[in-house]
Amino acid sequence: MRRLVIDTNLYIDWLNAGRHEGVLFQRAAVKYLSAVVMLELYAGAFSPRDRRIVRRVVAAFDRADRILAPSGAAYENTTSAGGTRRSLGIMAPGVVARVSSCC
Repeated sequence: MRRLVIDTNLYIDWLNAGRHEGVLFQRAAVKYLSAVVMLELYAGAFSPRDRRIVRRVVAAFDRADRILAPSGAAYENTTSAGGTRRSLGIMAPGVVARVSSCC
């Protein structure tokens, strides 16, 4: 059986407009929730209703023990803008990756 980690934009489209149900609810795949996607969904849930919906989605994955947390090495590789692209060798020409500091 295929294993899928669904990206945030698909969940947002589904929550807002009911799109991508074929991907999100396909029976021939085991879905996992990335902890990064979970945090992004919570970050965009502004109303109490939205937060309840996100909590329900997260709770379903939590009950099934299907929440994935990136390893420290994954964060190490992406601590600068474009880190993932750079690690894949697809950095755009002329783009300089840097970490900006706030505060």
